[in-house]
Amino acid sequence: MQVNYLLSGIDKYNEFYETQKIYLKKDIKQNSVITFIASTFSETEKNKAYYTKFIDYFKNIDITFKETYLIDNNVSKDIAKNYIDKSDIIFIMGGDTLREIKDIKKYDLISNLVKRDGITIGISAGSINMAKNVALAKDIDDNVYKHTFYKGIGLVDLNIEPHFDFNNLNHNKDIIEISSNNKIICLPNESFIRIENNDVEIIGDYYIFDSSGITLNDIKLFILNGTNENYKLLEKWCSQEEIYKHFEQRILSYDEIVDKYSKRCNINSNVPVYMIYYKSEPIGIIQYKKIDTETSKLYKVSSLDSYDIDIFIGNLQMHSKKIGEKVIKLFTNYLINIKGAKTLTLVPLIDNLKAINCYKKCGYKIKGQIEMPNTIGEVKKYLVMEVVYERNNS
Repeated sequence: MQVNYLLSGIDKYNEFYETQKIYLKKDIKQNSVITFIASTFSETEKNKAYYTKFIDYFKNIDITFKETYLIDNNVSKDIAKNYIDKSDIIFIMGGDTLREIKDIKKYDLISNLVKRDGITIGISAGSINMAKNVALAKDIDDNVYKHTFYKGIGLVDLNIEPHFDFNNLNHNKDIIEISSNNKIICLPNESFIRIENNDVEIIGDYYIFDSSGITLNDIKLFILNGTNENYKLLEKWCSQEEIYKHFEQRILSYDEIVDKYSKRCNINSNVPVYMIYYKSEPIGIIQYKKIDTETSKLYKVSSLDSYDIDIFIGNLQMHSKKIGEKVIKLFTNYLINIKGAKTLTLVPLIDNLKAINCYKKCGYKIKGQIEMPNTIGEVKKYLVMEVVYERNNS
């Protein structure tokens, strides 16, 4: 049996995160044999310090080992292979990702790592290098000066991006770029993946970006696919009073649905529309458009890097489950940190209290009240709600 852990990081103040502790204590038997593989074999003193520290981290959660070993330049290739072959657990450490895989290949350790049974734990760089085919986004802080592709160890068939932070604007753009042709699971520090044989379990939040959309756990936002099935679904949703009274003010025919949305089934359209999926089921749509000069004057917001969002959850059974709130927060983060938006607006009818309360929970504040014609020409009152993101250019 093979069990593989891909850890993003640990708590630098409290060592292993609570959920990590639960899983590790369940899988690791007392008095096992563990071998640590350093990230840079030549840095022997630093490796020894981290090796000692991690043994203490395990001891602090009541996991003790019968034997512990460290692979770096202080041991020969043959001894390193022997350590791997007799270990119950392999721990591939974090650090310099490219140096680590270079040293592992130099010591010819991949065959021994892949053919063994037992537990393999990677952390950060170690988790990245466990993949069969690694797609590594440019990250100057990790000495990765361009997008890099190479054969990894081959223990797992997926790529991760550890330490994911939505606010790391420059690196996130690199992740998006490399994700256009490569599925990369972005893990915040607390999140991790456990794979037993081929059963993949992701613990904690995770994000996936690709050419068609965004994923956060059970929520997926994919660019609308212009199929008859999807147009029929939009027609069904838009025929419900709860939807059309706040969105179109009338029931749209199938042909009107096709005419409106067929132009928006592309990431590069003026108003790209995303289908919202929850647990793989389509439940609504969300869209955005750049705010032009005329609209910015009406809303009294800046037209520079500003976007207007519109959303509805068409599956009424999904209302009052906080799914819309999660979608808006995800989309807001995406537009601010990936598209570079500075101002985002949502403009609900003044009597749409459910939507207004939802938007407030997502951090949107009331900017003001406006009057404008709705989609059938009636002048109605709306609230302009906004989020403004101040960038630090220093």
